Amino acid sequence: MRSSMWKKSTALLALSALLSACSGGNGGGEAAGGSTDAGSTAAKKVKLSLLSWNNEQEMAPVLEGFKKKYPNVTIDFQHAPPVKDYIAKLQTMLLSGSATDIFIIAAENRNEIIDGGYAIDLTDQPFMDKMLDSNKPMLSKNGRTYAFTQTGWAGGIFYNKELFQKAGIEKPPATWDEFIAVCLKLKSAGIVPLYDNLQDVTMIHNGLYANMTLAKDPDFDKKIFEGTKTFQDGWLEPFNVWKKGLIDNKIITPDMIGLTADQIVNEFAIGSVAMFQGGPWSIATIEQANPNLKYDMMPIPGVNPGTTITRGPRAWASPSTARRSTRKKRWRSSSICRRRRGCSSSRRARGPSSRPRATRARCIR
Repeated sequence: MRSSMWKKSTALLALSALLSACSGGNGGGEAAGGSTDAGSTAAKKVKLSLLSWNNEQEMAPVLEGFKKKYPNVTIDFQHAPPVKDYIAKLQTMLLSGSATDIFIIAAENRNEIIDGGYAIDLTDQPFMDKMLDSNKPMLSKNGRTYAFTQTGWAGGIFYNKELFQKAGIEKPPATWDEFIAVCLKLKSAGIVPLYDNLQDVTMIHNGLYANMTLAKDPDFDKKIFEGTKTFQDGWLEPFNVWKKGLIDNKIITPDMIGLTADQIVNEFAIGSVAMFQGGPWSIATIEQANPNLKYDMMPIPGVNPGTTITRGPRAWASPSTARRSTRKKRWRSSSICRRRRGCSSSRRARGPSSRPRATRARCIR
């Protein structure tokens, strides 16, 4: 029990220190190691482990800034690309009891992390008052918050201005129909319109969902997590629109399956493709690969005209100290684990469970 409490305390303080550095705060004089006495902690060596879906190049400025502020702390940095590979690696770590001190909670594993008791409750920590209230619902349950976002990000579609000009496209599309028309015009000009490796739910899916579902019911996500709505209720039509526009028109093709996120960014940087979906984490790679590339970004076009919203949180969490056997049991009963093992009809037929309907729907999907 003492070891468990010490580990939890160390992880929480480590998270606090890292978040203070990331957010540019002064940390209130608190340093990793658990003391507010800078003099006593300066000589104390601390080693932290961190799992990120941002690669070493993207994380270098954050880690360098942290090292400068906390020279006594060494970061064991680990990386797995988002989102499927990242979640798989985190799952393995959690099951084996080797989870890093700090990791990212994604929308895709939010329920499993929180419901399984894998993350520390950060609600009452002093640094939480710096977190945007708008970022909290996705990372909270029953009024408690389990991860911290030090910022938000703006995402959308990167586009090559010269390839647009070559295809006779004068301005970026403002609606979904215009977007599909632009893709087809690029295709007719012999230009690959868009790369998508089809590995995850993407910003395009999220954009359509926001435009077609959240715009009508801003509490729809909350209703899914509460079990009063299903994913099918809010996501089916956006997926139908996506398939009809991009798959049926062969704008996204099977040969794109297997491309990595890094390959897509590099292909865009060298001018092989006109568009890809991304965020600020891609800019450094583009400009290092081709400083002369003329590009810009545009929002994900929606079916319905409306307000432009392109942002998302990246949430850092620290593992809780639930007993390993309990964690393993909980994870094995989670929807992610069941999907990886194959969800049998007998499991589906067990009737109502205590798990929210939204989670069960994802298993059946």
